[in-house]
Amino acid sequence: MVEGHTCTRSNKGGNKHATQGWIANIVTDKLKSDGDVSRMELRKWITKTYNVELPYVKVFRGKEQAYTTTRKTTFYDAHCAL
Repeated sequence: MVEGHTCTRSNKGGNKHATQGWIANIVTDKLKSDGDVSRMELRKWITKTYNVELPYVKVFRGKEQAYTTTRKTTFYDAHCAL
């Protein structure tokens, strides 16, 4: 009989295949349809829709890339212009 693992595993980097570019691609349509969505809401949506746990930083960078691609400016630059 095979026993379950008792060692601890750490996956603080999240899913290694979920790149910033992939996140930007899936988030772009969501941002276009729903407007400005918080990073935490995006993180929850990605987890629910794709069953992938991601660190906040990856979602932050993916949203930034999506924003930059669609608006040709960074979120930070647009926010500072207000």
